[in-house]
Amino acid sequence: MLENEIRLLWLTENYPPQRGGMAQSCDRIIRNLRNSGVIVDIVHFTRRNTSFKITNQVKGTYLNVPFNTDEAHTVNCLWNFIAQEAQYKFCTHIVAFGGYLPLLTAPVFSKWLSLPLVCLFRGNDFDNAIFSSRKLPILERAINQAHTIATVASEMQDKIELLYPEKKVKFIPNSIESTNWQALKSDFEFAEKFRAKHVEDSKLAIGLFGHLKAKKGCDFLLKSIAKSGLSEKIHLIIVGERETHIDTIVAGYNLNTTFLPFLDRYELIQYYLACDVIALPSFYDGMPNVLLEASALGIPVLASSVGGMRDVLVDIPNSFVFHPGDESSCIETLWKLINTSADERKKIGLMQKEVLDSNFTSQHETEAFLSIFKE
Repeated sequence: MLENEIRLLWLTENYPPQRGGMAQSCDRIIRNLRNSGVIVDIVHFTRRNTSFKITNQVKGTYLNVPFNTDEAHTVNCLWNFIAQEAQYKFCTHIVAFGGYLPLLTAPVFSKWLSLPLVCLFRGNDFDNAIFSSRKLPILERAINQAHTIATVASEMQDKIELLYPEKKVKFIPNSIESTNWQALKSDFEFAEKFRAKHVEDSKLAIGLFGHLKAKKGCDFLLKSIAKSGLSEKIHLIIVGERETHIDTIVAGYNLNTTFLPFLDRYELIQYYLACDVIALPSFYDGMPNVLLEASALGIPVLASSVGGMRDVLVDIPNSFVFHPGDESSCIETLWKLINTSADERKKIGLMQKEVLDSNFTSQHETEAFLSIFKE
């Protein structure tokens, strides 16, 4: 190992071939760090395979760690593997990224390996654990032992600093690689045909994308639309995994809706383009990839003022932002949206893209992480 070389032991539950925003983020961050010269040894807790398997990769390794239900057995077996593999003795830091098992494991391994611990908190890690009697002790041990903590939203940074004023907390937002996220002519053509088939010309198409679990506020938005008196002016395009009661709400209020299943990331572009607005009505959140993906395409976002939405949207003039969980605020913003012309909406979408291109690039993200590890 060269002097001053950075080598990370990176623990995660979210990494390809898994789908979803956190796996995408983990892949992007590790790839960019490796391209910057950092060696990353990935430890991936997964239900995919039945045995420990290590694979050599460019600038690091990948270790598949099978996990079923017995977390203590899994982590003890992992330690046996880590302790006997020579490359892990050259690691300079241990990183906990996303999920319960990394937060459970990394603080202990950091002591046993005498490595500084870096905790990278995403949306669920802090929000869920801070009010969970089972998960709170795990969260607190990780925070107390962490040399550095990084969050994807400034709101989460503020909350952690207020609870743990002695800790070093940095705000490192998610990014998007705009050069790899661009619409083709065929995407625009598909979107036009899709709209012609599914959306009446007079209606505003609002898109809801992703894993629409409770915290995402999908049912809250649907009920707000129904109570606003605007349901006849709106067509919903709902793409992704959703709870069954969402279908019941749509049917109960007779909302104009097109449902689509969970799609691979690059398949989404053509459906984003079919929407006039993308909605992110979360009660609480980190920095959703949907926010960055829509903004990178210049599509305006209707969102609650939490997490990453606050970081990206609140300083944009006339943006469509409402207080989380506040029905009257949401309805007022829906009326504002309906009464905003297509040209004005386009301007707001382009302003979002400018904010992204200035502050939320992969270069910014990678340099911020490098500054942590070089300390």
